[in-house]
Amino acid sequence: MVEMAAVTSGWEAGRAVQTVALDADGKRWFGSGYVVASDLVLTAEHVLHGGGAVAVRFVDAPGRVREVACEAVFADGRADVAVLRLVGAEPSVAAVRFGYAAGPVGCDAVGFPRFKLNDDHRAAGPEVAGLEPAGAGQSEQRRRRYRDSHHAAGICHPDSNRYAGTLEWTVAAPEHDPDPGCSPWEGMSGAAVFADGLLIAVVNEHHRREGLGRLTASRVGRWYDLLDPERLAELAALIGLPGRREDLNAALSTAGPGTHEGGPTAETDPASGHLRRSLFLAGSGIGSKLIMAPLFGSPFDPARLLGEFVESLLAIGLRDDEVEPLRSVAHGFSRATSRSQAQAFLAPYQAAMANVETIVRQRCVQSRLTWFTFGKLLFQVAYQGTYAGTTPGGDVDLSDHRDALFHLSESLEVPNSLRDEIQKFARMPNDPEMSGRLIEEARRLSRIVSTLLNP
Repeated sequence: MVEMAAVTSGWEAGRAVQTVALDADGKRWFGSGYVVASDLVLTAEHVLHGGGAVAVRFVDAPGRVREVACEAVFADGRADVAVLRLVGAEPSVAAVRFGYAAGPVGCDAVGFPRFKLNDDHRAAGPEVAGLEPAGAGQSEQRRRRYRDSHHAAGICHPDSNRYAGTLEWTVAAPEHDPDPGCSPWEGMSGAAVFADGLLIAVVNEHHRREGLGRLTASRVGRWYDLLDPERLAELAALIGLPGRREDLNAALSTAGPGTHEGGPTAETDPASGHLRRSLFLAGSGIGSKLIMAPLFGSPFDPARLLGEFVESLLAIGLRDDEVEPLRSVAHGFSRATSRSQAQAFLAPYQAAMANVETIVRQRCVQSRLTWFTFGKLLFQVAYQGTYAGTTPGGDVDLSDHRDALFHLSESLEVPNSLRDEIQKFARMPNDPEMSGRLIEEARRLSRIVSTLLNP
């Protein structure tokens, strides 16, 4: 057994790594993993693709990726779980606590899915660690690509997938699915799923027919059924897994990573009511980005809405320099006197909005992030359902967003009557006449939620 720190730990984003495996034909396959000890990484067995050469990549800092060779010291296909040993030990890390979801619970994982594959124009050369070669015929610069990390947050539903015995996880769907032949979630397999500070599963599948907003994971509790006693004892000795299923901890609440023992929770933090409301408003702004876009002649007064959105971001703790790009867009757009001048702010606006959502998701504990996601989905469904018919593909992923909103409402601490209204809204048909009924209903629900969350 490897030496671990005496203390135990909940979820730490910095311990998420990318896995790179070579199959017998020399093809590279990408996955995700989680550092569970100074020289051990937990991942899914199928990302190894036959047990050839394998390495993991650490993101040490922005633009700095370090690749470390390793070998598989445990792999089981039935449970779809594997443990990799690094050739050299990393700094000591706290031991992981393992558990199971006793009911619908907020869950988090960090992985490296395909939809986070981007071009790296800053790379010094093709030898830079972490870059992926693209197809032949592309320029040298285009061939330098990288997969960035993605913090997926959502709700795990332990009562789903009872036949398969796997864990269903509802998450925000990727906005784009450019390659129907390959899942945008490819590469997320192996990511450790945490709930209430407990590692409860490892991501291992995405079934397209279930939509882009659902992932499947191998439950820790099922390993006790799928592994024979000797193999289970071997795995337990490696990663600190309890020897008996009965000794697993239960994730009972919707609190997530970042809510540590002795620290503030959404229930005990006196400022949590204000923060929840501000997060809800900030998420509502992200969901309303369609009408806040700097479009000349817009009836929605985007400059004013952007100003209010910036204030909600400051209220949840973003720094002035982090919201400055949005301020700059709002200021420039307010002074635009023509459509062409306004259009010059569209690209900076889209980039600033994407960056803001990334920052919020990195900063917030799951119990509060739930309210941000709720606000985003509420208005995303409203505006997308209203304007879906105005552009080709305007309803892409709308069904997934509706499902995510419906299921997310189950974890909200709201009166049952309000939860019923939210779920009815999630199932309201689109508004092809653009009458505004979806938007008005979203606004009505938003006023109720804002009042409920007002400290």
